[in-house]
Amino acid sequence: PARWPWLQSLDLTYTHNRFFQEEIEASGAIGLEFGVLTTNAEARARLVPVGPLQNVTGGVWTERRDYKTSGLSFTPDTRETAAAAFVYGEWPAGPWAYNASLRWDGRRLKPEEERFSEQVGLIRERTFQGLSGGLAVERQLGAWHLGATAMRSFRAPQVEETFSRGPHLAAYSFEVGNAEIESEQGLGLELTARWHSRAGRVAFAVFRNAFDGYIYPRNTGEISLQRGDLFLYRFVGEDALMWGAEGTWELHLSSALATDGSVSFVRGRIDDGEDLPAMPPLHGKAGLRWQARPNLEGRIASCFATEQGRPGPFENPTDGYVVLDLSASWHRTGFGLLHTLSVSVDNVLDTTYRRHLNRVRQIMPEPGRNLRILHKAFF
Repeated sequence: PARWPWLQSLDLTYTHNRFFQEEIEASGAIGLEFGVLTTNAEARARLVPVGPLQNVTGGVWTERRDYKTSGLSFTPDTRETAAAAFVYGEWPAGPWAYNASLRWDGRRLKPEEERFSEQVGLIRERTFQGLSGGLAVERQLGAWHLGATAMRSFRAPQVEETFSRGPHLAAYSFEVGNAEIESEQGLGLELTARWHSRAGRVAFAVFRNAFDGYIYPRNTGEISLQRGDLFLYRFVGEDALMWGAEGTWELHLSSALATDGSVSFVRGRIDDGEDLPAMPPLHGKAGLRWQARPNLEGRIASCFATEQGRPGPFENPTDGYVVLDLSASWHRTGFGLLHTLSVSVDNVLDTTYRRHLNRVRQIMPEPGRNLRILHKAFF
């Protein structure tokens, strides 16, 4: 605008969400009931280039969450407020490209009343603040882009991780917060390689992240006194190290045939040498897409995982699996509308398998064969 020649664009966003959930016991009684009112507001400004700097963007963000529970939950009603300020910029220099970002975050948890809980600790107002950011460099070599990123992360705990005490039936657990928990901070390094041409694209990355106070729910191996059928999970913050790799691809094998997919692997350990819980094994997905006609497409895909033989404390190992999916879609116009018809069969072979990240995997495997027929009309 003529009034602000330094401003290229300004985006203002406001959202308000109301979430309500009931977890019902087999007897029909309400095991847990909670509601969350969340309000977000954000202002994001993109500036005109400043010297060699491009895509300079800055902004502020705020959030307010009103958290209330009932049923068998003993989590106190809490008001959570958060704010952030951030800036980002890029500096292209021939075959080299640099970018940097910086963000400040603050969060306050304010329960309706201060009280002491033998399991949770002293429930009172908590405040957290910290900085996160990153520096990245990338070098173009023909169709390849090679890059490195160094980053610092910050995450403040939320109400569920700080003051919660109650059953979480969907996760088959009784979760207890930690009123003394501190914020999570990390230092990370990532190396990337990307290839892009008319034939498709391939991307690969390796990473290493060291955390000070990594926040996660830890299985204590004990049965909850309040719920004798649920294991007790307690939120903790422990120093941890994670490393791994991931890759994605999309390649055009011919004018009608293409393949795409992804694969990733991560390992995590606590400083005392224990394996971190809830770490997925090597897993991924791969697909083959056939464009039979301009308006008719077929696809065969699979998702897979190796066995997880390094479970965390009180975790069981899981077996590897391969699951096959088939789908086809057709579209055409008619009656002034665009119609799409899709047919898909998930888990064609009706394979029984269990994902390691599913806490209820011991009592309930993943879904079996499933047929879906979907018609959509766009106008």
